[in-house]
Amino acid sequence: MINDLIGLRHESGANFSPNKQTIDCFALFSETRRRLGLYDYYDDFKWVYNTSSDTLPVIKIFRQIKKIAVPTNSPRDGDLVVLPAKTGGIGLGVVINDGILTITDKNLSFWRPMISGAKFWTPINETRLN
Repeated sequence: MINDLIGLRHESGANFSPNKQTIDCFALFSETRRRLGLYDYYDDFKWVYNTSSDTLPVIKIFRQIKKIAVPTNSPRDGDLVVLPAKTGGIGLGVVINDGILTITDKNLSFWRPMISGAKFWTPINETRLN
C-alpha cells in the first residue's frame, strides 16, 4: 500500500505523483491517509505549496496541526507524527503499520519503528472520506 512512498527524495512543495521521485512531509502524510481511505488534508496544507520559502515557520506548522488534530498517546494508522529534529526544527511523519513513515531534507523517505520523543496527533476529521 505504501511501498512506492518509500525511497522518495525530499523536495519542498512536492506533491505525490506516480511519475515523480520527490515528495515533502505534508504530501507524505496526506497521501498515506488518502490510501487508508481517510480524509487526506491536502486542502488544509495548500498554504505550504503557496509559500516561496524552502523553510516554514515552526509556529505556523503547529497552528495548523492544532486546527486539524488533537494530541494522543495511543497512535493509530493515519495519525500525524511530530518528530524532534537535530537542527532545532521538527519533522513530520505519519503512523502506518505500527511504525512511522517520514522523510528528512537530507534523506529519502523511509519507514521506521516507533521512537521515543515522537508526539502523536489524531486528526479531527479522521473518518471523513474525501
